[in-house]
Amino acid sequence: MPTRISLRLVRSENCCPIEGADVEIWHADTRGVYSGSAAWMCNADDQDASSLAFLRGRQISHGDCRVNFLSLYPGRYSGRAVHVHLRIVVEGRELLITQPLFDDGVSDILYQGHPDYAARRNAIR
Repeated sequence: MPTRISLRLVRSENCCPIEGADVEIWHADTRGVYSGSAAWMCNADDQDASSLAFLRGRQISHGDCRVNFLSLYPGRYSGRAVHVHLRIVVEGRELLITQPLFDDGVSDILYQGHPDYAARRNAIR
């Protein structure tokens, strides 16, 4: 399911836009599998995934201080809410590492109605 992740970066103390922020995201595919060797605990049984770099992106905020990632709706895996990893670096300083969550109700509806997510619809959260 195509998904757009849009963020506008502002300073917490005064809501001024943050230009030049380095924003990185990564998340699981429809099967709940991550790419890359750094995610070995989430793809230990998938040698192809560990050697690839899918569903990872990086942008620098410009102009209106927004970044937009075109991706797909993350897959669910056992023990976790559906989420995207997010890292923000400004002027060489790491400001934030977090995991925005997706609403369970929305995920349940999507997983029930979309064939690419059918295998994950009942994954324990």
